[in-house]
Amino acid sequence: MADSAALPVVAGSSSKGALLDATNRELPSFDGIVRVRSRAGPPSIIDVDTLLQPYDTRNQIFRSFNPCRILLTVILVASAVLLGVSLDQGTFRVSATVHDILSLEKCQEYCEKAITDTKKADKLGGSPLTKEECSLASFKQIDEFSAVCSFTIVKPLWQPLTVVVVFAVAIILIIQGLPSEVMLMGGASILTIAGIIDRSALFGGNASKGVVSLAVLFPISEAISETGILETGVGLALGSPKSLPMALLRMMGPVAFLSAFLSNTATVALMIPVLVTWSRRLNVHPGKLLMPLSFAAQLGGSMTVLGSSHCLVAKSKMDNGKPLPLGYNMGMMDLFPVGFLLLISLAVVITISANTQLLKSSGEKTKPEQHVEDSAATESYLVKVIIDANGPLVGNSLEESGLTRIPGVIKADRAENCEEKLQASEEVAMWVTDSGIVALRAQVGLQLRNHQHLAAMGGMRRQRSLFEVCVDHDSEILTTNILSTPSVFRLEYGGAFVAGPKSLPRLGVGQIRPGSVLIVEADRTWVSDKAADKWRDAFSLIRRIPNSAPLRIGGPVDRIRGISVCLGMVLLIILTTFDKETGVTLDVGGSILLLFYLMIRAISFDQLFGSMKTSVLFTIVGALAMGNALEDTGIVDAVSGALMGSISSSLSVTAMVYALAVFLSMFINNSATVAILGPMILSLVKADPTLNLKGLTWTLVYAAGSCFTTPLGYQTNLMVCPDGKYEFQDFCRFGALIQLVHMVLTVAFVMLAVNITG
Repeated sequence: MADSAALPVVAGSSSKGALLDATNRELPSFDGIVRVRSRAGPPSIIDVDTLLQPYDTRNQIFRSFNPCRILLTVILVASAVLLGVSLDQGTFRVSATVHDILSLEKCQEYCEKAITDTKKADKLGGSPLTKEECSLASFKQIDEFSAVCSFTIVKPLWQPLTVVVVFAVAIILIIQGLPSEVMLMGGASILTIAGIIDRSALFGGNASKGVVSLAVLFPISEAISETGILETGVGLALGSPKSLPMALLRMMGPVAFLSAFLSNTATVALMIPVLVTWSRRLNVHPGKLLMPLSFAAQLGGSMTVLGSSHCLVAKSKMDNGKPLPLGYNMGMMDLFPVGFLLLISLAVVITISANTQLLKSSGEKTKPEQHVEDSAATESYLVKVIIDANGPLVGNSLEESGLTRIPGVIKADRAENCEEKLQASEEVAMWVTDSGIVALRAQVGLQLRNHQHLAAMGGMRRQRSLFEVCVDHDSEILTTNILSTPSVFRLEYGGAFVAGPKSLPRLGVGQIRPGSVLIVEADRTWVSDKAADKWRDAFSLIRRIPNSAPLRIGGPVDRIRGISVCLGMVLLIILTTFDKETGVTLDVGGSILLLFYLMIRAISFDQLFGSMKTSVLFTIVGALAMGNALEDTGIVDAVSGALMGSISSSLSVTAMVYALAVFLSMFINNSATVAILGPMILSLVKADPTLNLKGLTWTLVYAAGSCFTTPLGYQTNLMVCPDGKYEFQDFCRFGALIQLVHMVLTVAFVMLAVNITG
């Protein structure tokens, strides 16, 4: 059987294929299919993803309610009770609307009856305080048969106080690490059970334009990323900078542009390996580049409505069907002018301050750890690659190419007496781990030497994966030349040999023996169904390498599909930018584009549903429901009134909106921040029509989408932490300066834009 140092050994002890932990404690982390040979019967296929899910304590909600949190909840409830005793009965007021009343006199009469009639008060959700207030009721005739009667009512104190307690507890638990989607949806559900909001308010966010638009944009971004055009375009745009300031300037523009139309996380994930390679070429720590990368993605995400989910939520929340100044239908590019000025200004500030001690990773103080890939004692595979004649690696040295710094690559060898620079069609021998093979296949400008054998397997590349296999002692692999005859292996096993056997680099490649570990690429349906018997007899253990499906780029059909995908996205942007003229909204247009992508097979159904970030979507839905509760119970109006009493100028209000948005975004999702603060802004403008709703909305979007002071404030901040070796204080030190500059510039640019555009 296989050497346990080469591959985890899993043994069964019954004919039913029961799993035993023989030597490997890390089995639950496997991603894919593992074959187990039972001593008492034939091998069986076990899907480890289904059978052994990793244990995630973060989602164990019941265990999260420890005594300290319960005590904190009790304190909040007690505080709410004391607050309720001290507050005036008329603190929380909202507007009630009654239909089917056909005169102002009847409207005022209905209002007066609601003061003493508990049934009417329960139906309204509150009651007027005095008859004098009923005399201020408004009446609007809609047509001959319908009219609307409106007057002010006071909510029962227990309702707003309950909302405050539930909202506060949810925010505190989110800060302590519990899932925001669970806390917000759970809190809104509690308010629904209490009768404070109805089911339509709880689940209405699922049908909102913002949530639907975001749901279709996730798979659209996935389809665009899969074309490989982004990698090519980024490589051409970035080039090879020779200094840190030039690297930052070259990086921030393309990153912000991509983030303005595509997923911020996808853009940052694409750029991290590029910037890590740059840092080694420039002889600087990756921490000098990766934090600015995250900041650039955030700035770009607030430049268009498509840029990020919080922009879509803002558009949906402010579009209440009313014209300015009481409502605002934000256009596709409305955010761009101020957003572009902020990007240029912040790029200059970041570039100037990058060489100071403010931008410094805590990882620079410690000696880099010795990675397993750097060790000559690591068992690995010898893979030979060909330098693409038309690729970006030609003309670079091996060091400049960054091939030896690809994750999973242990060493690279070139032929003796070769030129210093890599030549077209040159062959390079690479010693790599299984993850290194996956990374090499994704590297632009490289091809595996046997790429023709892999291409001969045909289409259906989404169904193919790399498999790490252990040769059985009675396998036909040992007695025939099937591996050296690619056409036979392809016809009988549905696969192609890639590398192996696994060995130490200093020992070279040995012969294939019982227990040897190989890498093969195969169609997953052949492994589990079509040729299951062949695979069962040949290999005692099989592991599917995660995320190892071949890229769908390079072929003529791939190029046509990639161009079609990008043109479709460009057309969507144009049509939705001029939605008033075209009638194409983002949710409807995005759905049609997604159907087109499915038709041309740019994305599969599994990818479509897998790419939808349900946690983000449910966070937004929960935040919208909580925002409705804050609005419907009069809390928003009460807070707005208190703020208007202490703040007199539009400049102060704009600065206050920025501060509140940044503060909340430090702890909760930025889309949730917009959903919660949006009603407050509408209430502020309603109370004081001299305030500019458009300017306040822009401020909210720029602030909520730009959280620089903590790694927890934005998901891209967390993404760059591992490679940048950042700690919490690193973001506080550098991000605080950038946040302060961003606040000053945002308020200044927004006020200037409002004065110019009106």
